[in-house]
Amino acid sequence: MKITPEHVNSCIEHSQFHRFKGTTTTICCITLKNGHTVVGQSACADPEEFNSELGQKLAYNDARDKIYALEAYLLSETMYHDRRVTNAEREFNERSTDAEQDELELPEINFCFNTEELNHLAESLASLEFPEIDPDMMDVPCNIEVDENLPENTIEIHVHHHGASS
Repeated sequence: MKITPEHVNSCIEHSQFHRFKGTTTTICCITLKNGHTVVGQSACADPEEFNSELGQKLAYNDARDKIYALEAYLLSETMYHDRRVTNAEREFNERSTDAEQDELELPEINFCFNTEELNHLAESLASLEFPEIDPDMMDVPCNIEVDENLPENTIEIHVHHHGASS
């Protein structure tokens, strides 16, 4: 996108001029449609050559040139934020795609425990107490019991709900 003269003109609400008494300095204050003001100035070196109309035109052009700079900054800032959003979306989509691919391509994982490790795991699990299940589901306290009457090197965990209410 370019900052065009038409665009700058469309930003302008109105302008006011002031010439300081006894000087050749003319000030132009342009008020933009958003309420922001931009000031331009002009001055004539030789008071004998001063032309009020030319002074206003030069002051107006000076203020208008400053609007280009403001609009260019605003455009740069907008493009910067758009790039950040686009980059963030791209990164999110890449992460989502990576996660989906990872999910689909996960290798099979096998765990091998010896009897001592299984017994330690069983004891650890048996000693755990679980908080109540979400009351919206059921108000059921639960704990874990380990069945030790299984063949060697085998562990099976059963979860029992006590005091279930419907």
